[in-house]
Amino acid sequence: MNRSISLIVFVVCILFFASPSLAGKITLPTTPGLSYRIAFVTDTTTAGDSTDISHYNSFVTADAPTLPADLGPVSWAAIVSTTAENAITNTQTGPSDPSAPIYNTLGQLVVSGNTQLWDTASKPLLAPIDGGPNGDGIVSGLTYAWTFTTPEGVLDTVHPAGEPEYDDCQLIGSNWVAINVVPTGNIFYVYGISSIVTNPVPEPSTLMLLCSALLGLVVFLETGAHNTAITTDLVSL
Repeated sequence: MNRSISLIVFVVCILFFASPSLAGKITLPTTPGLSYRIAFVTDTTTAGDSTDISHYNSFVTADAPTLPADLGPVSWAAIVSTTAENAITNTQTGPSDPSAPIYNTLGQLVVSGNTQLWDTASKPLLAPIDGGPNGDGIVSGLTYAWTFTTPEGVLDTVHPAGEPEYDDCQLIGSNWVAINVVPTGNIFYVYGISSIVTNPVPEPSTLMLLCSALLGLVVFLETGAHNTAITTDLVSL
């Protein structure tokens, strides 16, 4: 009986402290102290006729995942280029910007850092950015997102005005960001990416103290049972 209690307490503690970190249905990396970004694709669509980067930043921010409060303040930016701002600058993922691994909302590592995000010709993404703001994968088939961006993270100026770049969210090569061009009147999704967030380093919590107390109770019960058994043996003598 006492062994069963010990096992239950142990399992409860392990499940709490080792379980994946979830915000809604979003799967986040759980390594304490890890700094990273979250990238997602919106589950709402927009036309591509705006040339104002703030329009796309506001669009992804309004549709962004809700992250746990203990990750601290977070801001969101669209992986989009305009005549005034390149995607690599708007997302602060250039070679001189602080670098961090990027995960999708399905808990998959997309790239290990800034360089790989814009070097997909030789190093493809490790996973596509195909998770939505609720941690759901996109439906099968083609799901497109506006980017207006070349694989180097800058505005595509080669194609005629009014026919900006878009991509297929299920791809991981250089065409993850630039697969084709279409008129801006089309309705597509948009990629969003978070600022760098950092997992907290666990400190003693109420539940940890409770686990300790429960384990102490188990030890007490087992000791008492052991002492009772000894007393019974002595009396029987």
